[in-house]
Amino acid sequence: MAEKQEELYSGTSFPSSSMSSNDNSYHLQKTVEGFDYEFVPKPDSMYECVICLLVLREPQQTKCGHRFCKACITKWLRESNKSCPVDNEKIVESDLFADNFAKREIQNFNVKCPNNNHGCDEVVMLKFIQRHVDDCPLGLIPCPNKCPNILLRRDINTHLSSVCINREILCEHCGESIIFNRLQKHHYRCQEFQVKCKFCGLEMARKKIQQHENCDCEKAVVNCMFQPLGCEEKMQKNLSKEHMNTATSEHLELLCGKVIQISRWLSIPPGRHFFMTGESDTTSSMHATQVSEDMLVNISPVLQQLNLTTHQTALKSQDENALKHSSNMDEALLSYTSKPSNNEDMYGMTNLQSYKSTIYENDFKSLRQQNSLQDESLARHTQELTEMQEKYRNMERMNRELKLKMRSLENNIAEMDGRSCNGIYIWKIKEYYKLKREAQQGDTTAIHSPPFYSSYYGYKLCVRVNLNGVDNAKGVCLSVFVHFLQGEYDDILEWPFNGRIILSVLDQNSICEYRRHIVETLMAKPTLAAFQKPTTPRNHKGFGYMEFVPLAALDSGHFIKNDTLIIKAHVIPNG
Repeated sequence: MAEKQEELYSGTSFPSSSMSSNDNSYHLQKTVEGFDYEFVPKPDSMYECVICLLVLREPQQTKCGHRFCKACITKWLRESNKSCPVDNEKIVESDLFADNFAKREIQNFNVKCPNNNHGCDEVVMLKFIQRHVDDCPLGLIPCPNKCPNILLRRDINTHLSSVCINREILCEHCGESIIFNRLQKHHYRCQEFQVKCKFCGLEMARKKIQQHENCDCEKAVVNCMFQPLGCEEKMQKNLSKEHMNTATSEHLELLCGKVIQISRWLSIPPGRHFFMTGESDTTSSMHATQVSEDMLVNISPVLQQLNLTTHQTALKSQDENALKHSSNMDEALLSYTSKPSNNEDMYGMTNLQSYKSTIYENDFKSLRQQNSLQDESLARHTQELTEMQEKYRNMERMNRELKLKMRSLENNIAEMDGRSCNGIYIWKIKEYYKLKREAQQGDTTAIHSPPFYSSYYGYKLCVRVNLNGVDNAKGVCLSVFVHFLQGEYDDILEWPFNGRIILSVLDQNSICEYRRHIVETLMAKPTLAAFQKPTTPRNHKGFGYMEFVPLAALDSGHFIKNDTLIIKAHVIPNG
């Protein structure tokens, strides 16, 4: 099982002998080649590995006297015919021994800092270079707050204190500690944030604005207190008294109408006659006001249930205007203000029952006519619905046929795109965070790319990624594998596949100079089932990396942009 590697290398990686039990795919153990530094001065060629063409790392010497990097010669012997790459003398791994003399000499060579392209002019001995790189002020490091920026180490403190969108700051209004990037959202809920009253424009803390608008603001728009009775006027609070004075007659008419309506609903018997012949206008007005108040008191429980309550003091403040409309009140309340005799009572009850019976009979006839019309309408609508259902079924059938044709066309287009890529395929994984959550929840642990070809008549492959990793890499690293698919020209190709596949996770930094793609070279092993001619639409055996890149490195860099991860595959067959 491959171990988790803390560093990311862009050299060739070599396969280990283990295989993932969950995804049925071979995985690779990451190793390194020689030292890829700029040496000062350039070392003699005797210190170069003839396999990787770099300065020797962990030099090993063969019995025939040639030096190689330990990783390079080990891989060579395991994959070749057990011979020296220089003179083809037969050797095995046990014939190798460490060349510690060469190692000490190489460690004392001077190299330029890898950050010299950013302005660092330091020249350091190779054995101290890692210590310098870890502290180099011109080294690029990701922001510790995991914002998208990658900065020079010397600029990191300034960035964290005043630039980083993920830095912590204190709200100037409430003093709460928040992330700078969330400041605007915080202002929408901060109770101490200053907001304006939508009516008068006065600024105050958000926690006080509701109380101000509901109770204190004189320019707040309110309903008339007679709104439950039907008055639809709205006005500013400071103009409500003026409205009450100018609309007294309308309010009395609304009140009178509601009182009469409720009296009929509750079958309240008519009251005494309040307006006597010969009384003065002043006396009649006083009686009208008294009647209104008496009736309002008698039916106040009903008004409360129907949300029709009103303010009795409003009636008392409107006596002068009531004088002008007392005659209207006399006529409206006439049938309820004269007390009838017992015979009149019985007669009224009989008429009332006869009236109700007539109303019920007319209502019944009307309902029968409506029912008949509705039956006819229902039959007509049923016929129309049947015709529409038939049309819908025909359209559904045509839609299915069109979808099949569309799918066939899309497959043909995808097939042509895969053939025309000439072995270099760019796969955009959109909605990365959604797919990653599904992988973490176990819903969709693996996703596959569309198929592509090494050439127009070449090998057919696809890339598989496990966004949350597999086995030991689960939850830690991105896992990337390749699978061979059954292709149209498999019968004329050479099997098993022999060559290289270069896999890359592309850095999408908008500044080209700062892009650092993560690149791994996968060397085919013809003896493995993953590289044999597929016998199923997709070879169940895959080959790749369980620990391609740590998930933390993906999230902290520029590898995810617009919720999209980009993976590149370059297939290079031998010959």
